[in-house]
Amino acid sequence: GSKEAAESHSTLKSFNITHVLNVTEEIDIRYDKKLRIKSLKIPIKDSNFYDIASQFEGAFSFIDNALLGDSKNAVLVHCYYGVSRSSTIVIAYLMYREGLSLDDAYRYLRHVRPKIRPNDGFMKQLQSYDKQLFEAVQLLTQSQ
Repeated sequence: GSKEAAESHSTLKSFNITHVLNVTEEIDIRYDKKLRIKSLKIPIKDSNFYDIASQFEGAFSFIDNALLGDSKNAVLVHCYYGVSRSSTIVIAYLMYREGLSLDDAYRYLRHVRPKIRPNDGFMKQLQSYDKQLFEAVQLLTQSQ
């Protein structure tokens, strides 16, 4: 999602958001304790040259702690417009946690949020990550 969604208490409540992952350098949102929202900021630059893959582990850990801890939890991953950085993190997470290919994860997320468009550098990193995950699965099946 976007900065707007992350700042809207009504949006957060309507989607039962319990955790917010902010993947921007430029936005700092503090939540009222009454909202009971846990948040984490991972400062990511929206640049073709930024190594977003180096942030996957921290993002995945935060999302897993939320979603695997309680089935009632919901996570909002946001950047400024909800187009490039946040979508890259969510696509990578779907590949990691759900075992989806890059194409399938991208198609799924685009269906849910049509405006996504990871920048070219992020797409190249997602392609590398897709290959890395595919190779790991191949190794695993060969060893069985």
